Amino acid sequence: MLALSGPDTRGTREQGEADVRLRRRTIGTLFAAVAVAVLAAPAAASARPARAGTGFPVGDGTGWSWSYQYSSPDQLYISGGVRGAQISIGASDVNGDRTLYPLLIDNVGTDGFCAGLAIFSNGNPVMNRMFACDTTAFAATPTFHGDITIVPFLTRPGDTSIEGSYYLMTIPNFDDDPGLRSAGTGFSWHYNDSSNFDFDMVVPGAHVTGNGWTDGPETRAAQFTIWWTGADSCVQASIDSETDPGPPGGNIGVACPFGSGYGWRGGMANYLDLHTFSGPHSLIGAIALPNSGPH
Repeated sequence: MLALSGPDTRGTREQGEADVRLRRRTIGTLFAAVAVAVLAAPAAASARPARAGTGFPVGDGTGWSWSYQYSSPDQLYISGGVRGAQISIGASDVNGDRTLYPLLIDNVGTDGFCAGLAIFSNGNPVMNRMFACDTTAFAATPTFHGDITIVPFLTRPGDTSIEGSYYLMTIPNFDDDPGLRSAGTGFSWHYNDSSNFDFDMVVPGAHVTGNGWTDGPETRAAQFTIWWTGADSCVQASIDSETDPGPPGGNIGVACPFGSGYGWRGGMANYLDLHTFSGPHSLIGAIALPNSGPH
């Protein structure tokens, strides 16, 4: 692991910590608004997220994933979902004007649940919710300008509210950093089984790979390697609990030209934040805690 030293890394770390605090406040406000909208439907009381042992079809991370990646400055692909509600979304992004083409798949069938998908931008619904019961559904959104929040979820036949597992994931609008709208930029995570997961993030000049695992009833641990891939100076990544961050320390990794760095942290509750800095670029991504609901 490379130590944080010298003006480049110190400046990156100080600015990074300030950016993380601002980003957490912004994301917290947005997700609170989206969570209210998602759950503001009939039978909302029964639409609370599932936990193990409550009879819902998913009691752990099995089948959970999330991914988005730009293939060019104006094209990106989004995929993922929870077990029983999988998504595959092609999208255009022309200077922040976005159009999505979502495909929703009920990939379990015969479980008594249907797949659902809600899409928001800036806290507001982009289109009517989609549903698929033992089948697939396809649609196209109107063109909009703003971030993208994707909510795959389970529901009952004939219902429109959340009746099982779901998560919220947001793709920033990148208006303040259009350089992130470039081929390769992206973020992903997926669970390999009930408690072990991998994650990956790419920004211009840096690449982060890592894995994590459950280390307590409500907490997880994670480790990562950050690789320098051509930035003008050192690059940095960190991982922490989104809602209960600990003090900076071993969870920060720095990679200088032609090198790599390492970081890890345990005992993290709720969603996890992976944050990467590379020159003028800063990207943050959340790793869902299965059945934890909004964060």
